[in-house]
Amino acid sequence: STLHDHVSGKVNPGATGHSRYLSDIEEEELVLFLKKSAEIGYPRAKKDAILLAQAIVEVKGLDVQVTEGWWERFQGRHPSLILRKGETLSQRRLDVTNREILDRYYDLLLQILTHHDIFNKPTQIFNCDETNVPL
Repeated sequence: STLHDHVSGKVNPGATGHSRYLSDIEEEELVLFLKKSAEIGYPRAKKDAILLAQAIVEVKGLDVQVTEGWWERFQGRHPSLILRKGETLSQRRLDVTNREILDRYYDLLLQILTHHDIFNKPTQIFNCDETNVPL
């Protein structure tokens, strides 16, 4: 049918492939958003990216449906964007990425090590967790 479309004039002879729904800048912003979301513990799935792109084209007034085909072409244009099945960080794990909380932790650690006079005695400092610790 593609050959028929070309012969019948339905397709412009100079046209190649699909027209792009998003501009280069919009695509770069979407890539940045997807990467930053994953970085802070909120990875996005393919369907999220498609829904975001759909929202953008609707705001632009385009009457198109963003599909999985769009996603495949988008990913081809942005090979650095790799969506993996991820899990969101727990609130506790997310909290430890907070600069204020990290600063408080290290201030408290310094205070405890100084109080017990072991700051400069690394052989007296042990690391352990609940594994193999009988209670």
